[in-house]
Amino acid sequence: MKDQHIYAKIREILNRADVDPDSLITRKRSAKHNGDIDVLLEHLSLLVTDLQFQVHANRNELFQIRSLLEQ
Repeated sequence: MKDQHIYAKIREILNRADVDPDSLITRKRSAKHNGDIDVLLEHLSLLVTDLQFQVHANRNELFQIRSLLEQ
């Protein structure tokens, strides 16, 4: 798989859950990144971490609601 194809696929995934323009997270390349793919992979990693956090929070909320309903 060529770099351009990887880049296009990652962008396609991220465009479905893009960041706000005013957000602290941007897709601008910094000195820490070797290329555009590094930037997108970093952003994808942050998105997955955020989604995992949301799932965990939702499970906790559902557990608390179930506990209240059982009382």
